[in-house]
Amino acid sequence: MISIVQLRKSFPISIALFFVGAMLALFLSLGTSAQNQTLFGDDFEDGNANGWTKSGGSWAVVSDGSLVYRQSSTSSDARARAGSTSLTNYAVQARVKPLSFNGSNRFVALLARAQSMTSYYYLALRNNNQLELKKLVGGSSTTLAATSFTVTTGTWYTLRIDVVGAQLWGYVNGALELTATDSQFSSGNIGGATFFASAEFDDFAVTSLSGPPAPVPPAPPTGLTGAPGNMQALLSWAASSGATTYNVKRSTTSGGPYATIASVSSTNYTNTGLTNGVTYYFVVSAVNSAGESANSAQVSVTPADVPAPPDPPAEGPIGFAAVNALGQNGTTGGAGGPVVTARTAGELLDYISRPGPYIIIVEGMITLPGPMHDVTSDKTIIGRGANSGITGGGFNIGLPVADNVTSPPPNAVHNVIIRNLIFTGTPDDAINVQMFSHHVWIDHCDLSNGFDGLIDIKRGADYITVSWNHTHNHVKNMLLGHSDSNGAQDVGHLRVSYHHNWFNDTPQRNPRVRFGEPVHIFNNYYFSNSDVGVACQANAGCVVEGNYFEDVEEPMTIHYAGPTGRMVERSNVFVGESGAPVVGGSVVEPSDYYGYSLQNASDIKTIVTQGAGVGKIGF
Repeated sequence: MISIVQLRKSFPISIALFFVGAMLALFLSLGTSAQNQTLFGDDFEDGNANGWTKSGGSWAVVSDGSLVYRQSSTSSDARARAGSTSLTNYAVQARVKPLSFNGSNRFVALLARAQSMTSYYYLALRNNNQLELKKLVGGSSTTLAATSFTVTTGTWYTLRIDVVGAQLWGYVNGALELTATDSQFSSGNIGGATFFASAEFDDFAVTSLSGPPAPVPPAPPTGLTGAPGNMQALLSWAASSGATTYNVKRSTTSGGPYATIASVSSTNYTNTGLTNGVTYYFVVSAVNSAGESANSAQVSVTPADVPAPPDPPAEGPIGFAAVNALGQNGTTGGAGGPVVTARTAGELLDYISRPGPYIIIVEGMITLPGPMHDVTSDKTIIGRGANSGITGGGFNIGLPVADNVTSPPPNAVHNVIIRNLIFTGTPDDAINVQMFSHHVWIDHCDLSNGFDGLIDIKRGADYITVSWNHTHNHVKNMLLGHSDSNGAQDVGHLRVSYHHNWFNDTPQRNPRVRFGEPVHIFNNYYFSNSDVGVACQANAGCVVEGNYFEDVEEPMTIHYAGPTGRMVERSNVFVGESGAPVVGGSVVEPSDYYGYSLQNASDIKTIVTQGAGVGKIGF
């Protein structure tokens, strides 16, 4: 029995504890509500975009299943912003659907901490299959973080940016993809943007944050591929952002159940000790401190005692790709690295993105998602036989475009060889070389039916040889230097050798040259180029010698739609309805850089038509 005295003593304590508990609960509830407070939202279901400020483009609320905010112009950049500019720490999320891109390296983006139409953070889906977390300061962009990410038009992506203090996190479809630290902007509103692209935006939501976002498990790995070996299976997959390790799982039954056979930190694994002739089924999951992802798509592998394929030919280039410069001794590609075979898009995209040297053999025609895919340094990509190559996408050799970079960065892409491949049906360039990439050799390829250029070289790229290629069924063939106003990056660079190429009924850009010197164009066969053969402008210096021009209206000129260039012409043959060369000025001699043997121009038609293109290198 409790005494009255005990009750009198305990009652004040109980009251005090009650109030302490109540205050603690109130404090915790306020903290929780502050962390998750909704600051802004717009799903456009009211049929208008009141409160949004626009710059550029053509914006309208339209129906696409539900009402969305569409920007339909692709002729320039466009932005729309909303919300208070005093917002500081928050998460902004929106659904974004790219509709179309006008050219390469175009993007659609979500904005955070926007101070104006030219100053903000943004998470961009770029059509060269890059995801970038960037800042724009007074119209000048800086990449804070980037990763490879497949971008497909007509697909909805849920983008999210979290900003707390100087920390930024970028998410796609709920998966953390990018992180960065930057203190440029401490506050600002939100929005959407397009750069020479059309897109739809919907379901903008802004919630407050008072600390870092809770960690989330990584997304399931993508691009899992498997190749058979003797009593082994060789697996590879694309990295999942935020993953620290990967669990490799195996079953002998399609669909599982799967047993975990390894935990690895790399994105490849070789499972040995298997039985030849037995089919094994593999999946991979990604792991971090927050947990484990779902399994990847399944891949099957049947080990077999397969003889190793012969190594590709090891001869090297002639011309600028053979010059020792910029810390690189000639162009050797993947020499010394593993020899791997790509038969699928997943395998090819995995191998070209890996660090270190690789010799990548392409077997058969591979359809890539469009438009462009990055190739890392020290790679040889070579097709087997006369019927191997890619369609639906192209190769980008170079870092992302940055106008403020005017000298070769230490991480410039370099030492890449592309040989004996068919390129056709590309939605952008077939091959693009940019941003001070150097020592690239493009040889014995067949290129046709692209959207933009077949081989475009620009923005300070250097020490390149383009040889023994057959280009046809295309208008804008090869560009060397993309703009008359890009001298800050191009002067002193763009040294390229073009030899033994068959420019077959390609009307223009064979090549069109700006700023480069010397550009050496020798022993090529030009046939029925209805506009112009070589156009050398913007103070470029071209040496054009030993070529065979047949029915070329204007074989070469220094006056072509821009500032005048300089050109030395010698030992060329002009037959049929070919016009007269328009040349002038002096040019640095290619022989100051490398030795070469010039073949008789009269023999070039026969030599090139028999030797250019795929299936001619004995591999």
